[in-house]
Amino acid sequence: SLHPGYQSVLRQLLHLYIAPIQLLSPCVFPRTPLFRHLCFYFSGLAKALGPTWWNGEAIWKSLHSYNQTGLLNPDFWSPYPGLLTVVGISTVLLELLYPVGVRIRLLRKPWVLSIILMHLSIGAMLGLYFFSGIMILINLVGFWFPYLHRSDRAPAVPLY
Repeated sequence: SLHPGYQSVLRQLLHLYIAPIQLLSPCVFPRTPLFRHLCFYFSGLAKALGPTWWNGEAIWKSLHSYNQTGLLNPDFWSPYPGLLTVVGISTVLLELLYPVGVRIRLLRKPWVLSIILMHLSIGAMLGLYFFSGIMILINLVGFWFPYLHRSDRAPAVPLY
């Protein structure tokens, strides 16, 4: 766990970054969690309806796409086709059950941590760094920091 002072500074940085986006376009980055729930749910539902996410083919195709600029060589996964299937199924389940996972207090932090790890993997493996960063910020601001206990929060420190 981070020192409370660092948590406060990190929280302020995240809010400073996201506040202008919320002011400029509430439709793009709404404050309500319903939008995030619907996005993840329907993303998971679309993946669940197709066969390629259940057998790992979607992961294989995305790793071997023509514009793949990830940090690891995609051929690393060749000897482990079963692992690609597990990754595909877990992605579908994480996204499909996201609205439930982040609402149950006991599951909230592990679920958000799993979503963050999934997006870190997307950034590292596919080179989608901006997308991964935005999705991590959305989940941190939406479901991690607002639920910290008052005793964990340090007094606000101006950044200027």
